[in-house]
Amino acid sequence: MEKTILGIDIGGSYVKFGVFSLKGELLKRTAEKTKRNVSGEEALKRIAKTAKALAPPETIAGVGIGVPAPVTKGVVENVANLNWGNIDVQNTFKRAYAKDALVVVENDASLAAFGEYKSQKNPIDPYVLITLGTGVGGGIVLKGELLRGAAGEIGHMNLQKNGPRCGCGKRGCLEAFAGAAAMKKRVKERLKKGEKSVLKGRPINVRSLFEAAEKGDALALSVVDEAADALAFSLASISALLNPPVFVFGGGVAEAGAFLFEKIENRMDEYLFFGSVKPKLEKARLGNDAGITGAMEMVKHVQSDSQ
Repeated sequence: MEKTILGIDIGGSYVKFGVFSLKGELLKRTAEKTKRNVSGEEALKRIAKTAKALAPPETIAGVGIGVPAPVTKGVVENVANLNWGNIDVQNTFKRAYAKDALVVVENDASLAAFGEYKSQKNPIDPYVLITLGTGVGGGIVLKGELLRGAAGEIGHMNLQKNGPRCGCGKRGCLEAFAGAAAMKKRVKERLKKGEKSVLKGRPINVRSLFEAAEKGDALALSVVDEAADALAFSLASISALLNPPVFVFGGGVAEAGAFLFEKIENRMDEYLFFGSVKPKLEKARLGNDAGITGAMEMVKHVQSDSQ
């Protein structure tokens, strides 16, 4: 029986699993809600249990895992949005899944960037992906190599020294302005202060927020405008360093598409260095499969480097 590769994408809301052929074809997938009130070790044990049911260890050539935090040699110091402390993700998962398995662990947004990059026939270089979900992530590929570790942590670029508190514990990060959790928090705080909005008494999520903004709701529009401005400022800063021709966006917030992109583009002219190319903004092609695809591609990359 031909072996397969398992890709796992651990996000703030869901854990996604994908089983791929050695040629990169997605054979089957599943997802489960992220367990947020358990330790990192317990969470990884539960993820390994699902992984075993989906893909028994003896059928797997390797496992790629994306986690929402910087990774150094399989270890994370802190997963802010999941309240994990310092944990050796690689070896904890191996103990729960299969001790002899090849397990590669990397930042989730970096793997999404690598998956999107590898899916292109003529990939852009440098390739910059920004994920807009519960938080804000990013990944950068230069000359075919993923920048690993803490590189590409676009969501934690500091925009305001004493700005709003981010999930990472710092203040003024891009994520504290443009992450879905931060935007929802801001809406709730302003409603509590008595501001009027069609969102009052309704479930507040990314879809309802952007729908209200598109219809001209003042509170919703203000929160979206603030996020767009923070993103435009951050993209201009990245452009001054890398000057990419395109920024690629993935994640649930990016599904707002043209409405959000137009706002970012309108503000970017104010912040871009005059020598920078004005970058195009595009939606990621792989959608929710980017993370698991990137995890699979990184396993293949590691295997090819070891041969």
